[in-house]
Amino acid sequence: TLILSNPSASTGLNIIGAYEIGSVVSAGIGAGFVYWLNTSGMVPVFADIRLNLLPGKITPYSIFRFGYNIGTNLGAYQAFGDMGLGVKIAITERHGIYADCKLRKNQATDFLRDQFPIVSAGYKFSL
Repeated sequence: TLILSNPSASTGLNIIGAYEIGSVVSAGIGAGFVYWLNTSGMVPVFADIRLNLLPGKITPYSIFRFGYNIGTNLGAYQAFGDMGLGVKIAITERHGIYADCKLRKNQATDFLRDQFPIVSAGYKFSL
């Protein structure tokens, strides 16, 4: 995961375990670690919902993610919600790699705040 935000950037790793509901919906949970440059790290814990737009080995999808950041020095960020578009490439029936771009809404200490787009790439295992 690469997050570009003003005035800093971050990098991290998320792992998602998901259950495929038919060939259209994927619902899962995930966790990871994100390191913000010039600050500290945090652990996001989240729900991940994906809707496949077309069937096939290469599948475009829409993504909805919501969760909470756990860490000692979070600054203003706590709960978050993402929505975006991506593409998954199947390696086998249950394994695949993905890339997506999401927009995030963060819950700050006293207000909601938008964030720059998030570009993610990773591995997904489905049950």
